[in-house]
Amino acid sequence: MSAAIRRACSGDAHDLAELNATVHDDHVANAPGFFRKVEHADVVAHFAHILESEGARAWIADDAGVAVGYALAFLRESDGDVLSRPRRWCELDQIAVRDDHRREGIAHDLVSSVAAYAADNGISQVELTCGSFNTGAIEAFERLGFGIRTVRLALEAVGSGE
Repeated sequence: MSAAIRRACSGDAHDLAELNATVHDDHVANAPGFFRKVEHADVVAHFAHILESEGARAWIADDAGVAVGYALAFLRESDGDVLSRPRRWCELDQIAVRDDHRREGIAHDLVSSVAAYAADNGISQVELTCGSFNTGAIEAFERLGFGIRTVRLALEAVGSGE
């Protein structure tokens, strides 16, 4: 049985921080130049602030009163320029499901909530960024219907003085 999906509220900041911790350490280990170790209290405060932000929305997957997954999304807008068109999209910024609840359809239900939020705001595009090291997540996102649109590459500058 799949967990119930509900909109997160300000009182859920602690649960969001706990769920984020289930994936954050892996991000720190695989991309230490981008992600950093964090204190739990700082992450709780971060989520509390986000939950009060305009254009931000989070959902909790609840299994009998226990938070087992979450998704965080933001509405984005670009004015465009001489080369690109103006556009609006929904950014799936974070998603995590506890290891012991994976492959139960929870990520699907969370993504469906994000897509419904986008549609309710007249937006047809949901986008996300995923580290290339996270092959399991990439495979899961592809199963959920996401396709690769852009590949972002990085070059470490040699002799940059740092």
